[in-house]
Amino acid sequence: MLWLAGCGPGQLPTPREIPDVRLRTLAGQEVSLQAFRGQVLLVDFWATWCGPCEQSIPELMRLQARYEKNGFKIIGISLDVQGASVVAPFVKKHGVNYTILLGDDEAAGAFGGIIGLPTSFLIDRQGRIVERFVGVRDNATYENVIRTLL
Repeated sequence: MLWLAGCGPGQLPTPREIPDVRLRTLAGQEVSLQAFRGQVLLVDFWATWCGPCEQSIPELMRLQARYEKNGFKIIGISLDVQGASVVAPFVKKHGVNYTILLGDDEAAGAFGGIIGLPTSFLIDRQGRIVERFVGVRDNATYENVIRTLL
């Protein structure tokens, strides 16, 4: 599979609802994405080796801090094939304040495929995918949609 970092708009079809995907936390606990229904979600596919992904972390952390009390949650899904052994130290180094899950090609495929990193999906409280973003976005871009969903 070819991963392109910070590419243009995605051309792959996006599912209408959050897929029923089960992923693992950095501690190895299995989590269903369906468990997050009822919250506004930003699901961010990323990797430790992706420069634009790393650059976006401080912005995502600010979004999480600003809106978490209003029912907003960021879920970062790492596509690092080495898993927790590389992701956990990276997350600790950056002080990430949002949920990190370990993803794979199956998880990426359930979201319609990922053609570039980072790729983010905004999901409403009913579990419907309302926006897809490929590449780094500033917080204003996300916030314009987040505020309408909260």
